[in-house]
Amino acid sequence: MPIQNFDILGSLRGNYGTYTTDVHNALKHLEDAEREVKRCSVEAKGVALQNEQRSLRREIGLLRSLLTPIRRLPPELLVLIFSLVCVKSEIMRAVDCPPIRLSQVCAGWRELAWTTPILWSSFSIGEPNIQLQRKYDQFKEIADLHLRLSQQCPLSIHVSFSSTYFESNCETLRLLMAHSSRWAVVSCTIDSDYLFEGHFAPVRGRLPILRSFEMYVAGGPHYSQIGPESMIQDAFHIAPMLRDVKITGVAPSHIPLPIRQLSHLHISNTTLGAAFDCLQQATAVLEVTFSYRLGDSYAEDEEFETTTLYPISLSTVESLTIITDEADLVDFLQYTTLFSLTHLSIKAPSLEPVDYLAGPRDAIKEFFARSQCTLTSLSLRTVHIPDIELIALIQTQPSLISLSIHERTPHKVEDHYIVLTQRFFHRMTVDPTNVQSTLLPNLKELDFWIYTVSFPVASFVDMVRSRWIPDYKQTSAPGVDCLQSVTLCVFGDTKQLEKDIQPLRELVGLKILVMEEDNVWWNTPS
Repeated sequence: MPIQNFDILGSLRGNYGTYTTDVHNALKHLEDAEREVKRCSVEAKGVALQNEQRSLRREIGLLRSLLTPIRRLPPELLVLIFSLVCVKSEIMRAVDCPPIRLSQVCAGWRELAWTTPILWSSFSIGEPNIQLQRKYDQFKEIADLHLRLSQQCPLSIHVSFSSTYFESNCETLRLLMAHSSRWAVVSCTIDSDYLFEGHFAPVRGRLPILRSFEMYVAGGPHYSQIGPESMIQDAFHIAPMLRDVKITGVAPSHIPLPIRQLSHLHISNTTLGAAFDCLQQATAVLEVTFSYRLGDSYAEDEEFETTTLYPISLSTVESLTIITDEADLVDFLQYTTLFSLTHLSIKAPSLEPVDYLAGPRDAIKEFFARSQCTLTSLSLRTVHIPDIELIALIQTQPSLISLSIHERTPHKVEDHYIVLTQRFFHRMTVDPTNVQSTLLPNLKELDFWIYTVSFPVASFVDMVRSRWIPDYKQTSAPGVDCLQSVTLCVFGDTKQLEKDIQPLRELVGLKILVMEEDNVWWNTPS
């Protein structure tokens, strides 16, 4: 054979084991080896020739592996592919670490993975099952491996610790906190025990690049039983880049944060008064989510008292999401003024809908009038609102571009939770003879969750077709924008609905998406 010194195994392992540089020699060697195998097959007499034939076939297998398409990718491109696979490692009840799996493919991939810090910079760590306590040291070793191989990359970390292995978990926390100067995104799901005794004290003043922080406290103590001085104190108060915060299960005052610099604030499972105390300081916040779902034990606590509410005005808030019951929804809107609000989303905290009429029916209208805001997006998810009230509500916001209404499946056809009625769609239909009376002339996007048994599909089709206005020069409805997108999540028979809305498929350029109930996450409040 003309090429005797071609190092196949060396080429398989070299260049990160991923990039075959000497393709010409490899191809030539493969052709020669295949030619020799054919010769041996013809002259297959004697043990020596048979052994030579087996050796050549092994060599051919190695050469073909060397010339596979994946080995023609340069390391720079393969690293990009690796980064798409290694989104986050899971060191939880079981271990799922994509960079470690890549390292086990071959020596070349291991060298490439271990020298690419970004692959190791995002991970979640928890604790093993009680039956697997012996694996706890392995969990900590894998976390330490990620911290070492990520080198100086910003870290994205999720911690989920119960009180089961409290001392061991505190040791792991100290390991993570030694790298707090690299924390960029941090999410903690922990028991309330970790909030005491200064467990987070080492990170104080050592969070230069932290931009997103989330704290979920499971089984938190009653607010009446604790004082702020006993909690996490000011460990996270100095974080110059922090902008996005989500606090669940504990009063924000018990985890002092640089509230005045935040742009995104999510407060869950706390009192309305505690939320207001926090919002009064949020002078730069753009997006607010308030989710009120305190357990029954809080309401039964004799020492638990509701904080007195005082009106607050915020000039920066552009987006507000409220996930709560009727009483707190009314209180929240009655005591707030949001001058710059453009997006409002109201959701029920469970499958049971919020009753729009449970409180003063003018609470939302008065909120709009007081705020003088101009909404472009309105979302009502599992909100029981009669069609007349819905029409009156959207009349106050003619600037809406996006409208989202989610019904829940009624128990019977005549169930009063039906919101999307024939009367509603009739009022939404553009009348060419009276364009000035058109509701929501700027509307471009619709998102409905519907129950097909009660859904007035004919009226819906007429409404959508009346709003398909692609050419202003030829339209008979000047001043009305063209509808661009319609999304329907369907509870019921989708086949018949697809037939009924077929005329809308002919409207070229209109995006229509129909999804079945099973293909969406029904419990939208998070």
